Amino acid sequence: MVPAEFCLELGFVDVFTLTPSRNGVVVKSASKGFWQIGITYCIAVCLLVGCSGRSGENHQRAKITGSVTYDGESLQYGVINFVPKPGFNLPTGSTEIRNGQYQLEVRGGLLFGTYRVEITGWKQPPDGALATPESTDDPQSGQIVPEKYNTQSTLEVVVSSSAPIRQDYVLER
Repeated sequence: MVPAEFCLELGFVDVFTLTPSRNGVVVKSASKGFWQIGITYCIAVCLLVGCSGRSGENHQRAKITGSVTYDGESLQYGVINFVPKPGFNLPTGSTEIRNGQYQLEVRGGLLFGTYRVEITGWKQPPDGALATPESTDDPQSGQIVPEKYNTQSTLEVVVSSSAPIRQDYVLER
């Protein structure tokens, strides 16, 4: 009688082969290296992680627009930052405020989640592009918006659909 071989496979990689014999079962070494098992495992994990998510919701972005007033007047020059709240692993959104208006387009828009809103404003245009609250705290910059609206802000916006969002901010001294 010819002994039959039984083979356990993981994907396309043979792990080991069991061969019955007169004295019992002989375990032969893997027909392919164990490093191949590791590669197969890594590929499987990458595929599972890459394919997870809820029906593509994580990739939908929302356009957000609005106005910003400070002390009863339109904020002429500023920056509005949307910083993800803890627990939301999302990118930060940021755009300029000009003549009291801001607009963050869909392409650079906000992903679904909750964001802390930071608003910084100046009496006149800052020298550089999109400055941050930390880089403009000196009195020479003309920074007029108090910290309670930027570095210590409690303002929030929640993005729960890809529909455009209109969010106005009325800031007081």
